[in-house]
Amino acid sequence: CPSGVGKTQFSLNFAFNFCLGKSFLNKEITSTGKVGFLSLEMGSPQVDHFLKNQCSKMTESEMDLLEENFKTCPMGEPLYLNKVSNQEMVEELVFENKLNGLIIDSLGSSTNESLQTDTEIKHIIDWIDRVRKQHNCFLWIIHHHRKATNQNKKPNHIDDIYGSMYISARASSVFCLWKTAKPTEVEL
Repeated sequence: CPSGVGKTQFSLNFAFNFCLGKSFLNKEITSTGKVGFLSLEMGSPQVDHFLKNQCSKMTESEMDLLEENFKTCPMGEPLYLNKVSNQEMVEELVFENKLNGLIIDSLGSSTNESLQTDTEIKHIIDWIDRVRKQHNCFLWIIHHHRKATNQNKKPNHIDDIYGSMYISARASSVFCLWKTAKPTEVEL
């Protein structure tokens, strides 16, 4: 998805609704769960700003439940998930907090290699699959589309995801966000 379209806000909105057992995109969430937010792009001040804005209309009981079910890890710097020691650190975060899911912002900050290198990306995707199975949780990865070109002025399809084909090949779901003419509309 392009920069500034609201990928982080969209992801946090899902996380909050999952943590609170509220519906998301007209789909009912029937129970609550714990979600972690690993921010490799924003540090504490930026993440706190996002959270404050998104929580401004929550009730006190919602805030209490969110405090119990939502965990943040605002690193604000890359964490190379193609390195085993970093993978182990993230798995420990999932295990210790008994997370049902983890949102990672973003894939571009999770490797020191090119996102177009199949070998490195496949290594990360294999690890994601392993974490999902071993910890019975979901991983939600925020990522970007290719930049617009003269041949493709609106790269908003799954084939337009930046990098190796392995990035989307084994994904359970992919949401492509794109700004529309109306600021309140979101195309999926």
